[in-house]
Amino acid sequence: MARLRVIAIAIGRKGAEIWAKQLGLQPIIDCRTGSWRKRIAMEIIFNGKTCELQTSINIQEFLDQRQLDCLQVVVEHNRNIISRQRLADTLLSNGDTLEVIHFVGGG
Repeated sequence: MARLRVIAIAIGRKGAEIWAKQLGLQPIIDCRTGSWRKRIAMEIIFNGKTCELQTSINIQEFLDQRQLDCLQVVVEHNRNIISRQRLADTLLSNGDTLEVIHFVGGG
């Protein structure tokens, strides 16, 4: 791990991720914190951007982590609208696409 840390300092975080993937290694950088200690379990696409998750979670947990009220959003999972009743039953998997649309009021 120390060797990979030194390489990342030399070529930058993004370069280290590319280098690790080319060697078939699992990236160990959490891009939100820059931490080398966390291991990426999977990646999903959330509102058009790559999002790294440490463990498999359901959609309700994902929304709760981001402080999104399920009563004020519509959730599309892999091009399917998910009802509020199914949010806790629907697990996220590597490569999933999740779109969350907020309701906004005004006049």
